[in-house]
Amino acid sequence: MNEGRLYSNIDRGTAHIDVWDIALKLQKSSDIDENLFQSLFTNISEAYPFRHRNVSPSSSKTLVLVEKKKKTRSFNELITLLISMGFDEGKAAHALHMCNYNVDRAVNMLITEVSEGFAKNLHHTLKTTDISHCSTDFPRHEERFFIPSELQKCILDHLLTVRCDPLVSHKHGLLVMATALGKTILSALDIEKELQEDTDLRLVFLVHTRAIRDSALKKFKQHFDGRHGVTSAHFCVFENGISASHLSKCRFIFALHQSANHFFSSQYSAFASRVTHIVFDEAHHMVAPSYSRLFGRLCKLPHVKYVLGMTATPYHACDKDGTTLRTMFRDIVYVDLPWTTAKAIGLFPRVDYYEVLDNVQQKWEFGRMAYKRGGFISRLTCSLENLGLQTSVSENFLSRVAPDNIRSIYVSYQRSLRSRELVQKKKCLIFVDSISSAESLKRSFNSRGILACAVHSAVRNVEAVFSLFENGGYSVLISVDMLNEGWDCPQGEHYGVTRVRQ
Repeated sequence: MNEGRLYSNIDRGTAHIDVWDIALKLQKSSDIDENLFQSLFTNISEAYPFRHRNVSPSSSKTLVLVEKKKKTRSFNELITLLISMGFDEGKAAHALHMCNYNVDRAVNMLITEVSEGFAKNLHHTLKTTDISHCSTDFPRHEERFFIPSELQKCILDHLLTVRCDPLVSHKHGLLVMATALGKTILSALDIEKELQEDTDLRLVFLVHTRAIRDSALKKFKQHFDGRHGVTSAHFCVFENGISASHLSKCRFIFALHQSANHFFSSQYSAFASRVTHIVFDEAHHMVAPSYSRLFGRLCKLPHVKYVLGMTATPYHACDKDGTTLRTMFRDIVYVDLPWTTAKAIGLFPRVDYYEVLDNVQQKWEFGRMAYKRGGFISRLTCSLENLGLQTSVSENFLSRVAPDNIRSIYVSYQRSLRSRELVQKKKCLIFVDSISSAESLKRSFNSRGILACAVHSAVRNVEAVFSLFENGGYSVLISVDMLNEGWDCPQGEHYGVTRVRQ
């Protein structure tokens, strides 16, 4: 079987059914009707001749079904044959129809359905009750490498348990974890275990933004550099044009989705054939048509044996309920811990909220107006004035989200902390929906002596701005679609969201 998956393959007219391997796996499961599978196994064995071959010294025997000589049979004879193997009559008829009455392919389809049905009924997701008591704090120590928190240790143990399950026995799966729970560090700790077992490990870490890519590279370097035989020369950022000889020396490669297609060019084919481990950060983007093709090609590289997806939001415009994403990772979700669950079990700190708008419905209604292109509010105001009507609605909204009002909220919050003799939280991140809003807000803060900066698509050296904010050069960082996912900022103390979301 291919990495332990419960299915069989057809190759040039010969049906390859790893019955022996499937039998061993399913018989160890408490969820299987043993009599049913024994019937399938026995009847198929009797109906077809088998021969043995050793795939590798470490693998178990594989039974390969040899296609019998072509023989014309009636539909009823084929149905009778499949029923004698233990298959349901209705499903057998459907399989024969779908397989153009080729009995070997029908057997392949039916046994795939049976075995994958067992696999899907298993529960490989870590239970919330098993982690509700865990701390997310990292243990204090003097070294620069990471030591797992209680939560991460619990998840790492669970990963090992799932991968050793006889009905899984592969390393493809998905981590759904809320922002700030340490997905990147968790992946580094998991890869560390892999590195101890596989000295020829070659990791490709894929993301969709430079900020996330560079942040992940920094963390992996911090954890691995100088340990397990890894040096700084083993890390690189992949971009088209990088020397193939340099790439061949690297073991930890960080790349954008957009550039990863170049792995399949003749220049980098030798490197691609050596890749063993792949991590997809913000994995929900992989369901988009262009990225899903890339995902399929990467997973089919000859030596890939580990595929880990990580996301805080397993949904996408192309995949409303996350079904497609789960299927891409073989229906294995190691952890399902979205922010709602994480908050409910106490994994997030207490948060003080200040509502600029009065209620959710009001925010959504104003949001719809604000997101209309072409200055909808301006046109609405103009139309109302022409009709001699009041414009209090739009004026109320505009006054509340005006830069000076947002700045005054920031100042008032600092004063309230000071009056209660609490530590002031000066590091602030603010999320807005347009470049003009970001620049106006920046000017408002700077005019009152509060050092602020903005990051958006028109800012060239974004990394330098991040560095200045992290090291105290700015007190306020204003973002337009730059920090929505994957960027870690422990220095941030409070946050403002002036873009309206559902």
